[in-house]
Amino acid sequence: MLLSAVNQAARAAEGESRQKFFTQDVNGTLLDIEVQTRELSSQIRSGVYAYLASFLPCSKDTLVKRARKLHLYEQGGRLKEPLQKLKEAIGRAMPEQMAKYQDECQAHTQAKVAKMLEEEKDKEQRERMCSDEEEDEEKGGRRIMGPRKKFQWNDEIRELLCHVVRLKLESYDLERNNRTQSWEDYVKAFLDAEVKPLWPKGWMQAR
Repeated sequence: MLLSAVNQAARAAEGESRQKFFTQDVNGTLLDIEVQTRELSSQIRSGVYAYLASFLPCSKDTLVKRARKLHLYEQGGRLKEPLQKLKEAIGRAMPEQMAKYQDECQAHTQAKVAKMLEEEKDKEQRERMCSDEEEDEEKGGRRIMGPRKKFQWNDEIRELLCHVVRLKLESYDLERNNRTQSWEDYVKAFLDAEVKPLWPKGWMQAR
C-alpha cells in the first residue's frame, strides 16, 4: 500500500515544476505516507522519503518538512470538534455553578455587614468600659474571606479535556524540531491560549 502511494505521487509529479508539484492530490498522498510511517523507526522513515524523493522534483528534506506541515494542519483540524464539545460541556455546567457562586457572594456580603455592625457595637462598649490600652489589645479581629470562583469538575468535562490534550501531544513530536520548549511548556502554552478561554473569565487557570 505504501509503495502504491509512492508510485502515485511519482506519476503525479511527471512534467511538473517544483512550484506546481504540491497539488491537492500530491498533498493527500504525502499526508497518507506520513501517517502510515509514523510508527516506523526514524531510519526506515528517512529511507522511505529518500526513495520517494528520487522520483520527484524536490529533495528529501523538502518532502519531510511538507509532510510534517500537512500533518500539523490536519491535527489542528482534528482539535476543532473536541474543543467545541468541551466548550459546550462547560457551557452546560456553568449556570448552576455561577448561581451557587452568586449565592455565596450574597451570603458573604450579609456576613460582612453583620460583622461590621457587631464591631461597631463592640467599639461603643469598649469606649464606655475600657481604657485606650485595652482597646489596642482588642483590635485586629478575624477577617471574613470572600468566596472564590472554583470550578467543580465532572467526569464528562475531565474526559473531554484529557482527550483534547492527548490530541495536542500528538503534534509535539512534529513541532519539537522547531521548538526549544519541553512538552510540559508546550501543553501549558496550548492550555493558556486555546483551552482556558473556554471558561468564563476568572473561572479557570492553566495550572
